[in-house]
Amino acid sequence: MRLAKSDPLPVGSSDHFDSVARKRLPLGAELQLALNLIPAHTWYAAPSGALTFLNERGSDYLGLPKDHPIRLGIDTGAAWDSHIPLLHQDDREETRRVWSECLRTGCAGEVSFRVRNADVGYCWFLSRAEPVRDADGTLLYWIGINLDIEERKRAEQELRDIVDTIPAIVWVALPDGSNTYVNSRFVEYSGMTPAQTAGSAWQDAVHPDDLQRHEAKWRASVASGEPHESEVRFRGADGEYRWHLDRGFPLRAEDGNIIKWYGIVTDIEDRKRVEEALRRNEHCLAEAQRLSHVGSVGMEVSTKRIFWSEESARIYGYTPGTEPTPELILQRVHPEDVGLVTDAIERAGQGGADFDYEHRLLLPDGSIKHIYNLAHCYRNEAGNAEVLGAIMDITERRVAEETIRRSEAYLAEAQRLSHTGSFGWKPDDEEIVWSDETYRIFEYDSTLTPTVDSVVQRIHPDDRALAQQVIDRASQTGTDFEHEYRLLMADGRVKHVHAIVHAVESTSGNREFIGAVTDITEHKTAEEKIREQEAELRQMLDFAPQLIAVYGQVAEDKDVVGWVSSFTEDGTFTDQSIGVTYRGPDELGRTVETYATAFPDMHRELYSFYVIGDTVVVELALQGTHKGPLALPQGTVPPTGKRMDTPCCDVFRLKDGKIQSFNCYPSGTVMLAQLGLLEISTGRDQRTDQVKL
Repeated sequence: MRLAKSDPLPVGSSDHFDSVARKRLPLGAELQLALNLIPAHTWYAAPSGALTFLNERGSDYLGLPKDHPIRLGIDTGAAWDSHIPLLHQDDREETRRVWSECLRTGCAGEVSFRVRNADVGYCWFLSRAEPVRDADGTLLYWIGINLDIEERKRAEQELRDIVDTIPAIVWVALPDGSNTYVNSRFVEYSGMTPAQTAGSAWQDAVHPDDLQRHEAKWRASVASGEPHESEVRFRGADGEYRWHLDRGFPLRAEDGNIIKWYGIVTDIEDRKRVEEALRRNEHCLAEAQRLSHVGSVGMEVSTKRIFWSEESARIYGYTPGTEPTPELILQRVHPEDVGLVTDAIERAGQGGADFDYEHRLLLPDGSIKHIYNLAHCYRNEAGNAEVLGAIMDITERRVAEETIRRSEAYLAEAQRLSHTGSFGWKPDDEEIVWSDETYRIFEYDSTLTPTVDSVVQRIHPDDRALAQQVIDRASQTGTDFEHEYRLLMADGRVKHVHAIVHAVESTSGNREFIGAVTDITEHKTAEEKIREQEAELRQMLDFAPQLIAVYGQVAEDKDVVGWVSSFTEDGTFTDQSIGVTYRGPDELGRTVETYATAFPDMHRELYSFYVIGDTVVVELALQGTHKGPLALPQGTVPPTGKRMDTPCCDVFRLKDGKIQSFNCYPSGTVMLAQLGLLEISTGRDQRTDQVKL
């Protein structure tokens, strides 16, 4: 915003200078009157940023006295950030950053914050500030408006609450694909904070094997504007990955341009498992048919078309893939059974009910097979009838036995891989049956007949009494139970196991228990490791503020003893600006005395610190007046009387709660320049600058 030369109180006029002399901005009562008429909180500030005028609405909201200088537009020489204490504690840092950026750049800006009212309550406002300049670009003052957005904030919160109730993950992205929002469902699931999902950071939660494919699909949708859909695995807070269906749709403006992307992510882990199980079952079914010589067969009643599996073709002595017809089937049927099979085919064509019969095949080589047929008629969703069944080669029972053996082997291998054994228990006759994996978990020889006593004998002494109570109660009540306990092995090792037991009733009416026992030792060990690491991190986070508190007072208090005692015996302090390392109590103590002599009012202005493992990084400024000799390796610098305010970064590495190494990185160039010890000049005949001390 600029003022023309003809505007009232232009810069350079006598009235302008008179108003400045009276510490009033070059503004008239007309502007204050206009700002008072605006139905919002309006204000203006000096070029320095100091709040000078707040209209009646804003002043009444704050509860300011009627004669308050801000109501009257009187410049009291306040600091540029004097209004910050009026804001909510959580909003002050961001507001100070935005306002300081406006003052630094001279550009307009806006920020949202909560302002305390006269009743000590807080309301949300959107504050916008504009610079007002003279025709020649000179900044005259800042003018601003604070709009009440309390209702909007409440609506946004209500919307967030609604979105958070959706039983799915919801996300929002910019037109370029950068993520801007995820609901609490994803935060809870992934353990990531909203800030950790911003932009493309959400990719950290994607399974490495899915990232490239998923990212390519998303980028293709962003480029084309077509809806996005991808199946991808996301990592949960527990470190486990689950399958999700990610769908995104663009929201377009009237001109067709994309405004935002909105998406929803649903958990399809169970569906994927079902699909995988279905694929596995189909494969296993085909294999089972081949191995067990059991084929499938069917007929579409309306068309009389017959279809069968490859195994059925093999059973009939035909090449897999051969299209079955009544004629081909009857060619293989034993002559004495042709009538039986012909009748069955005709009944199937009429939609007959159940089929359960046996017949023989006479193959070209003269061999005979015995076939068992089982089928029934059903109607699909469209109402069409089909007869579906199975044909079984029962000539070789051994094939079926092999199939059973394989199934048992699969189960045993699954138990071994999952460290889960199965068992059965009949309390009435004390019979216990264990799987091979159960024997391995308890580390008993498989020739041993398990008993309740042998189980209790393996249980850790500290857990034995409770485990016995669980066993006795289950035996008496016949109810399901679940219990976690420890095993003490013969060599002193301890295992953690988890047992789940289900009670059933046998055909004779006796109670039986079927259960599973899982070795969870690795899981328990991992949990303990995590707890230890969390404890170490909490200890570090608790110690860091104490270190900063002691460290920040060393310069002011000249506490040599406290300073030296904060180091380990082999601790070091290195001043990286002069390349000198100090060791031992004498040298470390001398550093405090050296700087205390040179700068009696030495102060370390601490800005922030960061904790990374056993390392603490501090951002600060070295402040003080050079009133005494400064002893450096290059010589002693006599007092200059200059004041320094030098940026610095200190890095501490800690061990057992003390400083093992302290590296100080002050800006030596800035310090020397501030003390008047650094001269920068450019020679007339030289292209480069020369720096002289």
